[in-house]
Amino acid sequence: MSEPEKSGMATSTKVILAVVGIGGVALLVCCGVAMWFGNKAVNAVTEAMTENPDEIRTITESIAAIEIPAVYQPQMGMQLDFGVSMQMAAYSRNGGGQQGAVVLMQMAAPGQQNDEQMKAQFRQQMQQSGQNQEINVESSETRTFVIDGEECDFEFVSGTDQSGNQV
Repeated sequence: MSEPEKSGMATSTKVILAVVGIGGVALLVCCGVAMWFGNKAVNAVTEAMTENPDEIRTITESIAAIEIPAVYQPQMGMQLDFGVSMQMAAYSRNGGGQQGAVVLMQMAAPGQQNDEQMKAQFRQQMQQSGQNQEINVESSETRTFVIDGEECDFEFVSGTDQSGNQV
């Protein structure tokens, strides 16, 4: 006499389906969270940027007490506080057939970073915002200024861009 066949799925099939289902839900949650954080970061950068000349001048004043020559016009400013606190004001010089730029930036990153790490992060952020231009450096000078009682080094670079324009 033979035993009657069992109806329904085998236990191993049920376990596999449960694992695949839970894994699929976990994947959807992870992707959703990653997309949410990515969207928040993009929105933070977009909202942090301005082309309003008055706002750019205000950002400049918050970075340093400096008089920007009249040949340089405000082009872009940014105040970002999304894991990294950064303020940036950019001015460009258009006229007389010469191009040039003045960029002031103040950055406070969590943890300790050396100068090379800060420069790399700055270049990455400029690249992401479409503002980065490779410069063929012709001369470079570091000057030390006292700001809020602390000595700070500033790097002044002169050279040409990829089109051969003086920057």
